[in-house]
Amino acid sequence: MPNIERPRDEYKHELLNDLRAVMDYSLLFAEEITGVPDPEIYLMGFSAGGYAVASVAAEYPQVTKILLMAPSGPHGDSLSKFKGEVYIAIGNQDTAVGTDSGGKYYELATSARTRQLVLINNCDHQFTGTVNGQIMAKAPLWAFAGDKTFPSPDGGIVLY
Repeated sequence: MPNIERPRDEYKHELLNDLRAVMDYSLLFAEEITGVPDPEIYLMGFSAGGYAVASVAAEYPQVTKILLMAPSGPHGDSLSKFKGEVYIAIGNQDTAVGTDSGGKYYELATSARTRQLVLINNCDHQFTGTVNGQIMAKAPLWAFAGDKTFPSPDGGIVLY
């Protein structure tokens, strides 16, 4: 879903409501979309999207795994209620949200069945460059399919 610009006061509230609307729609039409009436759902969010995923995941029991890529935002306590698997990846040169951001989210995931944090070398907030793009492309395979080679770029598609 897009990251729509809004006045700062509305942004956090609307971002979370947008994700809830996508979730509600997906669950309402789950059987049409997936063929399964009550599917297991994995969520991935980048930057502010990571904040949104961390904030909303616990509201939906169907969400069992989340991937937060360079999560930003006001580290709320909603993530402490999430009981699924939490995967967090952040670059060691992320000056936009800082390298501590991933650690703060990791610390909040106290009820998670599994939680992993990976700090990626030579990587900024945008995962700039061919190698970092390949790492970013492999992140869902790590979080959702058990790829043990992450954060190696080997086998990752070139994003840009």
